Amino acid sequence: MSLVDGTHRGAYVTGFMSEVKMTSSRADKKSDVSLMFTFDYTASAELFAIQGRSGLRYRRFARAAEAIRYAIEKLSPKVLSGTSLEVNDERYNATQIRALYESQHYPLTRASLNEKGATG
Repeated sequence: MSLVDGTHRGAYVTGFMSEVKMTSSRADKKSDVSLMFTFDYTASAELFAIQGRSGLRYRRFARAAEAIRYAIEKLSPKVLSGTSLEVNDERYNATQIRALYESQHYPLTRASLNEKGATG
């Protein structure tokens, strides 16, 4: 984990950055593509969750780490599967959200299995 200082939308931000390896597969190639990128858990985030007939749920979070925790610990697996996270104009799907949560660089305390109950 490295400490990074920079600006974000005109505000001075100091935070921890994380390098997370993620894979996504394309049906036409049957191979995994690995991406290495830097993720800022301190940046603001928007969470979009599709919920069947009730439509789209939207929540804004001051920090991406809080949005990730909410998605993993509070949403049902079915809702999580249709969820996307937007941070710094980048979108992340449910698989990527889980990888960010499971990363050794995730800055918040994770819920235990008992706390998550049926949602985790």
